[in-house]
Amino acid sequence: MFRISRIISLENEDILFERKNKSYLDMEEESKQQDLSTSITLKFDSQVRSKVEDIFTRNNIQFLKTGEMIVTAQFPDKQWYHSLILSFGESVEVLGPEHIRQAIALRVKSMYEKYI
Repeated sequence: MFRISRIISLENEDILFERKNKSYLDMEEESKQQDLSTSITLKFDSQVRSKVEDIFTRNNIQFLKTGEMIVTAQFPDKQWYHSLILSFGESVEVLGPEHIRQAIALRVKSMYEKYI
């Protein structure tokens, strides 16, 4: 995700952007066909609200009266999203699908066993 606050030093380069001869919709559809995705539902504690809002679109976030958030989003079928979920520590719970919940639980258990 692009964030202006992450820019450390800005340099102007003589590199030109070459526009592709495809529309954005064509490229998006092509990307969807290449990456199978999984719909994952997550529950977040209120103290990570700003991070959740940085990562997910408001359309994917349901705010509960308790301050907690339910997020349902599409993730590519790749392992990187495990790291994203684990980066929230104990402030996130995978509600579904069950195989993703179990995969995260297994990784947490493996981490725990390194410290006992």
